[in-house]
Amino acid sequence: TYTIAGLEAFGSFDVAAGLVIEPRIYIAQKSFDDANPLFIGDPDEDQYGARVRVEKRDLIFGNGFVPFFEAEYNNVKSGIDAFSYDETLLNIGITKAF
Repeated sequence: TYTIAGLEAFGSFDVAAGLVIEPRIYIAQKSFDDANPLFIGDPDEDQYGARVRVEKRDLIFGNGFVPFFEAEYNNVKSGIDAFSYDETLLNIGITKAF
């Protein structure tokens, strides 16, 4: 079991040409309550990341689908090197908006 404490800021902004931008940033600390005694090191994690999503809401496909682009970056640092990682995600697609 573990406890996560963090802070997140996010929003949604309408800009010109039917674009909606949704940024998000976060920081968090994950603390394991009962770490496995077989671990060599402290598995607790410090995390941070950011995401930006852009939707084109004036371009509608079918029954309310709009195109989007999303980029996300996450960084996790653990006392155990095998649990530390950087992650970059890119998504392009359509989503139900209405």
